[in-house]
Amino acid sequence: MSDFEVDYPTLMTSAKFWREENARLTTASSRLSGASTSGFGSGVSGDVAAWVATWGTTVATTATAVDQIADNVDAAHFAYVGTDFQGQQAFKDWLAAAS
Repeated sequence: MSDFEVDYPTLMTSAKFWREENARLTTASSRLSGASTSGFGSGVSGDVAAWVATWGTTVATTATAVDQIADNVDAAHFAYVGTDFQGQQAFKDWLAAAS
């Protein structure tokens, strides 16, 4: 037996949190990719464009990682719930058979 307990509502809340973070990061990435870099002088315009592109890529990569975390937390939640349901059903079946 393990010494820990899985709280299903916490897993659900955590997955929701990660999904919301993904949405925020995806929005930020989209805004960065569409950001205008015009209006800067020739001495900095290249640096500004490079900075925006780098941050856009970084935020998009982070959004993808966060989405994977949400998927994994969801999968863990469903696995624990499914396992508990199977255990409960087996116990009910045993009780019914023993009656």
